[in-house]
Amino acid sequence: RTLLTAGANPNAADATGWTAGHAACQGGHVAALNALLSARADPNARAAPDGCTPALIAAQQNHAGCLDALAARGADLDAPYLTGHQSTPFIMSAHNDAADAARALAARGADVRRTNAYGATSVAVAAALGHADVLQVLLRVDPRGAQTVDQNGAAPLHVAAARGRTSSVAALLRAGAPADATWRGLTPIDIARRNGHGHVVRLLATRAIDAGGTSANEVTPDDAPRHLRSPMPSPCAAGTALPPS
Repeated sequence: RTLLTAGANPNAADATGWTAGHAACQGGHVAALNALLSARADPNARAAPDGCTPALIAAQQNHAGCLDALAARGADLDAPYLTGHQSTPFIMSAHNDAADAARALAARGADVRRTNAYGATSVAVAAALGHADVLQVLLRVDPRGAQTVDQNGAAPLHVAAARGRTSSVAALLRAGAPADATWRGLTPIDIARRNGHGHVVRLLATRAIDAGGTSANEVTPDDAPRHLRSPMPSPCAAGTALPPS
């Protein structure tokens, strides 16, 4: 506040475009963020090289208070990264099991059904990574997400089964995901069995659903859609986007 009162520019940025607003969201400093926004800091400032915004940082760091402050000042809570995976704040909350952030985004009207560059929704990402807390939040906001297929034709249940995510499989089934839906001719129980995920096979079997796939091809987790097997490729990911000291 002292610096702002003395005339400091609230939109001052380093060579990459990283602003004090980004830093405040990284650390969850709501009071500092509100002071910056009151001084007309840009709530949608983008930093190089991927165009990360303060809202993207706040979502992946699970700072709901920062998201509330940004939304109150007109931030675009659906603005994605501009390169690579092109994830939205909702998808970043899914990547980081940031349930508080997901709740804040839902309360502020962010679009939970936006997809990333590979056609994956927030529900699909959370299910693939086994992030049970945020998945429960997302499924309450978007029950249809349990049945949405991506651009490769895979539903969240297929990829959760391939990765052996028992908690995700259970949550998706409770949300109405069709356990007999096929991907490349295989049902989720086929995929789980071929990957050696006996715990998932047993869970699906207790629902008395086994469509008996006939494909002889081995299905591995690496056969899952690209967006669900790649590491998070963002230089603005948690802990890596701090400005140089």
